[in-house]
Amino acid sequence: MNVSDIKTLLNRIKSSTIPAVTSTYSTRILSGGLQYLLIAVVLGRTIGASGVGIFLLYLSWLQITATFGAFGYPTLSLRAIATALERNDHFEAYRYWKRSLGVPFFGTFIIAILAFAWRNPIAGLIFRDLELGWLVVAITASAVPMAVLLIATSVLKGQGKPVLGLFLQFGAAPLLLLLGLVTHLFSFEGPVLTGGLIVGFSIALFSVAIIAVGLADYGLRLTRRQAKSSKHYPVVSSELGTNAVAARFWLIDLSNQANLRVPIILVSFFASPEEVGYFGVSYQLVAQVGILFTALQSVYSPIFVRDFTRRKATLLRRHFLQTRIYAVALYLPIFLVFIGAGKFFLGLSGPDFTQAF
Repeated sequence: MNVSDIKTLLNRIKSSTIPAVTSTYSTRILSGGLQYLLIAVVLGRTIGASGVGIFLLYLSWLQITATFGAFGYPTLSLRAIATALERNDHFEAYRYWKRSLGVPFFGTFIIAILAFAWRNPIAGLIFRDLELGWLVVAITASAVPMAVLLIATSVLKGQGKPVLGLFLQFGAAPLLLLLGLVTHLFSFEGPVLTGGLIVGFSIALFSVAIIAVGLADYGLRLTRRQAKSSKHYPVVSSELGTNAVAARFWLIDLSNQANLRVPIILVSFFASPEEVGYFGVSYQLVAQVGILFTALQSVYSPIFVRDFTRRKATLLRRHFLQTRIYAVALYLPIFLVFIGAGKFFLGLSGPDFTQAF
């Protein structure tokens, strides 16, 4: 193999999806690792299994509430932005971005108002404890920035920035809370309270949502300015998706969240918060396998949209086959690690947590 052949091979690798999948997968592992480090290790050793159980219930209901209020617009926005940018219609992409923020924001905001008015009955229904009305308020209040964050990160992915979108969606808020918790432990002598951690996470989530909105807006503004003199192919608004299409995505998103979050919620109806904590930490460990599929989705969703827009059926099938190959190749190492070292990872949260193995 001569120098020319090596350069050709490197150019093919560079132009393929391998670098994108690798960087996105690495980012998702980092984000998932931060989540596990925060929830399983740090919280397990500071607030115990009972506090971890309440925090996991907060996160589970938060994701479901935000997804419910977003009405499918995060997934629809990713497709719509990718379609508009593929047509080089940066003006319509920016207009759609502005419109897409409204439904999730007002949807979750209305849910938060209603939940505040009925917080105690709702707490009695889903937590079997009327005194957890504050947790209902915290969940629905956090759902507003969470829904906005889902939209903004989807738009970033639609712009071809899956690494940034994934980190902001999954890793940034846990990282901020982890830094705040470490600062508290070294600066104050008081105990760490579960309620304080939930408030801290809500503040971190709000901050990350603002950053994500700013970055998504800046990216679309920048491409819009650069596209003023370039040729573009206008997109009809209906091509970017209607409310009926959003409703279908909404049902899919809800079913995905239910698949991830309902096990912890169901356990809470039959077990104490402490037992929920034991189960939740082990479930969080197993759920890290989902990192793979989230990473692949973030990389390939805009690619599928571009292939479909160009009517490239052969290329679409090829990219779909690539996702299956990557899924198998990346799943096996995670599976082997969890089989061999699962008890070790659970023990990081404290010796009591190993009973969940």
